[in-house]
Parts: sequence; structure tokens; C-alpha cells
Amino acid sequence: LSATADMQSRNGMVLYATAQAWTHVEVIRQLDALIPKIEDGSLVEQTLKEFRGAYFQTCDTIFRNLDDLLLSKGPNWFFMKKIEHSGVVLNELTAMLSECVSGLLSKADRK
Repeated sequence: LSATADMQSRNGMVLYATAQAWTHVEVIRQLDALIPKIEDGSLVEQTLKEFRGAYFQTCDTIFRNLDDLLLSKGPNWFFMKKIEHSGVVLNELTAMLSECVSGLLSKADRK
């Protein structure tokens, strides 16, 4: 959705930022729900915990009050710390997520 936003208009920029923000917040929420279900001490658990920490830290560089966003249950406002720098970080987050999923799938394939 964010990739199709018209970045020449204010509405398009708001759509882009909103879709990006909530997608990355939801990734962390889903990791928080998944990790406790993984076997303690397993390589997958360790990988996901390390990824979650790195992903959170990267998100925290651009989103204000990230902990509050993770705790909220409904729609909430979000604020970006460094809007001019956010595009680079958002691309980095997408690459991180892709690499993590690819790595997990390759581990699953080996078994």
C-alpha cells in the first residue's frame, strides 16, 4: 500500500507514513507473540530474539514512543523523529525483515 502512495501530495505522504509505521509496529507485535511459542534455547528462538532486538532498535531511531505504540490496542497517533531520514531507515527495516524470513526458511528447509 505504501509503495503506491502519491508522494507528491500530503495525503499520499500521510498514507505512506501510516502504512509503514503500522506495518513495522505489527512486525514487532507478531514477534512478541511468536517467540514464547518457540522451543526454549533453540537456534530459531535465539535468532528471533536477536532479530527482534535489532529491529526494535532500528524502529526506535525514527518512531517516537515506540514502546507506547506497541502497547496500544487501537488506532493511535505516531510520530516520526527524523522524517527526512526515515526513508532510508524504512528501506533498511524492509531489508532486515526479508533477510530474517529468508534465513528462517533456509533453516526450515534443511530439516
